[in-house]
Amino acid sequence: MNKELKTFKLYKVKHYFKNQNLVFFFHTTNLNSKRSLKIEQDLFNYELECHKITNTITRYALKNSVISNTSILISGSLCLVCLKKKTLKIDVQKLLNISKTMPVLGVKLNKKMYSRQQLSTLSTLNYTKNVKVLNKMFKKLLKIPNFKLKKK
Repeated sequence: MNKELKTFKLYKVKHYFKNQNLVFFFHTTNLNSKRSLKIEQDLFNYELECHKITNTITRYALKNSVISNTSILISGSLCLVCLKKKTLKIDVQKLLNISKTMPVLGVKLNKKMYSRQQLSTLSTLNYTKNVKVLNKMFKKLLKIPNFKLKKK
């Protein structure tokens, strides 16, 4: 029975890494049952699934995957948060700060792993919106040297 349970958990973790394009990794050591229930209810309201996983199974699943270099993130109890549907109902910054007791370790997005610091400046995970913001930023940066030259 125990071996069947471990193989099922390994299958579930591999399934999330392969089939889910967006997976959030949360660290859940400081949670008691009341806090974890409230967080799971909040995640349910945003149409997100929460799955608690163990270290050894996750490290074993990551060993031969594309994101194998992220196994150093896994220390302590983890929680995977995945989308139930294709769209994300919540802003990324709200999801990253959903709880002070449950910090985000990283995000797997399309076979790439991003840290919390890399996501701190993004407001959305929509590619076209982020390209538009980048384009506006480049336009502003290109105008700055021109204004400085005109003033002198």
